[in-house]
Amino acid sequence: MRILVACLVLLALTQTCPATDNDTPDLKSLYDSHRWFELRDSLAKSTATVFYQGAVACAFNDLHRCEKKLALVIN
Repeated sequence: MRILVACLVLLALTQTCPATDNDTPDLKSLYDSHRWFELRDSLAKSTATVFYQGAVACAFNDLHRCEKKLALVIN
């Protein structure tokens, strides 16, 4: 149930996340094309929004981190 809620939140927030730095368009394209490994590697190299950190955590089944990061986005 939690995974379903997390996925629904990710889908709902995809269009509403504001750009915060120069890497965001690249991160968004990686996210939109479901290139999770590349997105994870990009996050390790730069500062990124909590949204993308949560999305990667969900993609790699790290439920604790996924819930923690996306709760920050929702709040």
